[in-house]
Amino acid sequence: MAKYTFFNITKANAEIAAGHEAIDAALVAANIATVKVDGKEVPATDAKLSDKIAALNALVKVGDASQDVAELTASNGLIAGKVEGLETELATANAKNETLSRENVTLNDKVTQLQGSVTTLTTQLTEKTALLEASNKEALRVTKEKAAQETEIAKLCVATGCVELKDDNGAALDAKATEEQKLAAAIRHGFDNNVKAYRGAVNAAIAKTGSTPLEIPSAPPAAGATKKPELTGSARMAAATKIAGQ
Repeated sequence: MAKYTFFNITKANAEIAAGHEAIDAALVAANIATVKVDGKEVPATDAKLSDKIAALNALVKVGDASQDVAELTASNGLIAGKVEGLETELATANAKNETLSRENVTLNDKVTQLQGSVTTLTTQLTEKTALLEASNKEALRVTKEKAAQETEIAKLCVATGCVELKDDNGAALDAKATEEQKLAAAIRHGFDNNVKAYRGAVNAAIAKTGSTPLEIPSAPPAAGATKKPELTGSARMAAATKIAGQ
């Protein structure tokens, strides 16, 4: 048996107290509340250090069939079962996490593709919007130009009297009608009809010079030349629409 020599009582007492604290913690963990001292059960906290150590040794002694050992074994089994269950749950959670990670990558790829499509469609929409605006501007310009041409040819028809002017009801326009009313009547006559009528009037005027319609004469007709009769009404219209050589 080893012999200990204490040179410092205070230090020795501290070491003994530390030993009690360590053993007490082990006894609590082992669920030991009492220990046997001289054959009697006494509170573990009141026992000597050597009795506490003996109680702890008895608990873990090989082949010991005490109730405390059985309880510890059962507790260890329960803990092991719970640990195994937690490990299974963790494995399942990890598997789900891997699946979700793969799905997240797939979704991110789809989002990237959709964003690319949105960018392309936005660009196309911008281009088509610009084309539509340009088309609308051109349509407005053409509409204004057409209206101006219709008004101009109607003015010429009114000035030359080559069309029959009628009111909204189809009756002949009153002789006292204003210039605005005459112009409106001429416009109602229609652009194509006005062009034909005015062409007839021009052809008739050229014919008076002894020239072929739609040809500008290089010189006045010779003296004594027979003048062609002036065309009027439907005859003037027919002359205006006649195709040369037919």
